[in-house]
Amino acid sequence: MPTFPPFARPATDAHRRPEELTYAAERGAGWRADCLGDMGGFSKTWCHMCDAYPKLIPEAGVGDLWKTAPVAWRAAGTCGGG
Repeated sequence: MPTFPPFARPATDAHRRPEELTYAAERGAGWRADCLGDMGGFSKTWCHMCDAYPKLIPEAGVGDLWKTAPVAWRAAGTCGGG
């Protein structure tokens, strides 16, 4: 499988609208996202892992983008729970 050197391609924020993420990915950009592991730390009725990413990633068509461009996540919260 071909690889790419670190930071060789730009990345866009996955919190944007699906069409923006699709547009950037079609032009070679990877994507980054916040709150990996958020299961309701911000809201009792919404979370990134159940409500945002499972809908956004397929809708934008970037589920396999990790194979050709960087995908980066920032973990939700901290080890101390804050």
